[in-house]
Amino acid sequence: MIYGAGTFLFDGDGRLLLIKEDYGERRFSLPGGQVDAGESPIEAALREAREEIGCEIRVTGVVGVALIRWTDLSVTAFAGEITSGTPHVASPGEIAEALTRRRVVSAGWSSSRTSRRTEEKAARNTNRCSI
Repeated sequence: MIYGAGTFLFDGDGRLLLIKEDYGERRFSLPGGQVDAGESPIEAALREAREEIGCEIRVTGVVGVALIRWTDLSVTAFAGEITSGTPHVASPGEIAEALTRRRVVSAGWSSSRTSRRTEEKAARNTNRCSI
C-alpha cells in the first residue's frame, strides 16, 4: 500500500490553493505527496507544504480518506491554514530532492464554484473531526 497526504488550503476570500505539477499530465492538485517511511500523514502534509509552496501550515481537520484499490493507494485529505509564509513555487532543487519524479512549476489560488463547495464540505467535516 502507498500512502499519500494533501491539504485543502483557502485564503480569506475562499480561494483554494493549487499547485501545478511538472510531470505526466501537468495537473493542478493540492499541495501534498507521498507519506515517507516512519512519517504520519499529518507530518507528510506539513512537510509537503514546506517543500512545494514554501509555507508552514497547521492542519485543522480531516476532510476524508480515499482508498483507490486498483492503484493500491490511500490518500488522506486534510483541511488546513497557512501559519507563516506566502505561497510560492519553492526551490525546484528542494522539491526535486524530496520528490524525485516531479517538481512544482506554478502555484496559485483558484476561485471557482467547485472550490467554494469543497471549502463548505471541508468545514462541515472539520466540525465533526478532531486531530
